[in-house]
Parts: sequence; C-alpha cells; structure tokens
Amino acid sequence: MAKQRKAKESAEATVPAEAPKVDLAQMRPLDAPTYYCSSFFVGLGGSDAYIVGQRPRPLIGADGISRMGILEPVAMLQFSVGSLKDLSIVIDGLVRAYEKEFGEIETEFTRRRKKEAR
Repeated sequence: MAKQRKAKESAEATVPAEAPKVDLAQMRPLDAPTYYCSSFFVGLGGSDAYIVGQRPRPLIGADGISRMGILEPVAMLQFSVGSLKDLSIVIDGLVRAYEKEFGEIETEFTRRRKKEAR
C-alpha cells in the first residue's frame, strides 16, 4: 500500500489533480526544438552529466542498396548530477503510473536486464 501511495504521490507531483481553466484562444504551441530519439546514452564527468539522444540513419551505397546504418546523435542535454537524479525520480514516477494503468513496458533493454539479474 505504501509503494502505491508513493508512486501516486510522485505522479501527482508532476500533474495537477485538477487542470486550471484556460482560454484556448490565448494558447500557442511551445516554441522549442523537437527531436525524435530511439536510443540514448548517459555520461558523467565530474559533477556534470549529459544525455545524448540518437536515432538510426541508414547508409546507402552507390547502387542504391542499404547495407548498414549508423546511430546518429541528434541532441545533447547537459545537467548537474543533482538535476539528473531529480529527473530520474520524476521519470520513474511517470513510468510507474503509466504501467499501473496500461501494463508493464517491455523493451529489448528491459528484457536483457531481467535476464542478467537471474
């Protein structure tokens, strides 16, 4: 029961219980670059951390046939280690709330981690 309450509190910390009333005519899209990343890596250096988002990019030969591809970096986010920890707590709460409603998210990475833990 305590674990469920903790996950709920974490998710509630990022999503208001009741959304405030807004006039949609006064709203505009967020003006920020958007990048799709299907993979990432995280690095630490001293008291700084970074996340590099990547996406697959096929390489095509002169004959027009794709024989291989690369992971192309598309964005880098830099954080203090403390901010990285805060981000991990917020993301953990959101994922737990999502999985509670829709079921466990499985990826190649999570399956490999489960297998390694055995």
